[in-house]
Amino acid sequence: MRRFADAPQALDAFLESMTWLDAACFGASSPGEVAQACRTHPEWQLHCSPYDGTDEATATLGELFFRSLKKATPMSEPLVRGCVIETVRVAIKTNPALAHIQMNATYASGVNVCSLAAGLDRPLLVTFLEHVASTDIIWRGVLAHQRMRKTTCEWSRCLLVMANATLSAPSFLTPKAVITDLSLDQIGAALMHLARR
Repeated sequence: MRRFADAPQALDAFLESMTWLDAACFGASSPGEVAQACRTHPEWQLHCSPYDGTDEATATLGELFFRSLKKATPMSEPLVRGCVIETVRVAIKTNPALAHIQMNATYASGVNVCSLAAGLDRPLLVTFLEHVASTDIIWRGVLAHQRMRKTTCEWSRCLLVMANATLSAPSFLTPKAVITDLSLDQIGAALMHLARR
């Protein structure tokens, strides 16, 4: 926690992960032994990746986490929400074209995850939708766009991150609403699109 400024926010998730890892790799006494255990038991679906605290390493770990989300048992809402927020932060930090964006607020529950100040008249909203049928994904984007056309809406743009979407690229529905899956590249591309409109 001294080395990584964001660590206190993720402490509970870290402890939960380490408890699970300890159970899966019981008896390992070094990172090499853990890596060997992961290779020996592919059914555990563990992947060992060196972490040096850089944004690139964080992005790699985030990608692994979100890929595992689609296969594993459901994870707690705060853990998933924290990972979406961290992915947005990394997308902003690693792309110089997004350096002007600042995180305004984060939300503890509901579909709204965070709002971003992106030099627009109103904040940009990031939402996370976990259980959306594939036939309803586009419709959710249309509804978000319609809400933002109203003068009473607090948001000027909306990024809808869909847990169960499998997209090859972000879906740019309208200038105001973009749908992505959980990948860092798509979230970064969507923020680029939304912030310049």
